Amino acid sequence: MTDILPNWYTQPARSTAITRQTPDGREVRISVIVPCRNEGRNIRPVLEWAAPYADELLVVDGHSSDDTRDIAAELGATVVLDNGKGKGDAIRVGIARASGDILVFIDADCSHDPLYIPALVQPI
Repeated sequence: MTDILPNWYTQPARSTAITRQTPDGREVRISVIVPCRNEGRNIRPVLEWAAPYADELLVVDGHSSDDTRDIAAELGATVVLDNGKGKGDAIRVGIARASGDILVFIDADCSHDPLYIPALVQPI
């Protein structure tokens, strides 16, 4: 578990521009899915920075024993429990529960900058 926030967390103004329309004009919904377990120290910055890009924030919790679920719910994420079979299972649970047209997975340990979500979504 990461105990120090990444350098991108404290950066000022960040673009939240993201295309939510296909070339033929169809609106798309984006679900950001965060599989996690015991990430209470890290989940807040990840969700705060991912939220502007998401129509749905979905946290799939691996039965955390800390405050991960409480923090995620406080920030407006939908929190569901995985089946206790590891990260692969958490991803499958996220896919099954998500309502978006585009699913973006991001780790809860601050190892990926949510700023790159538009770059991931744009080519789709």
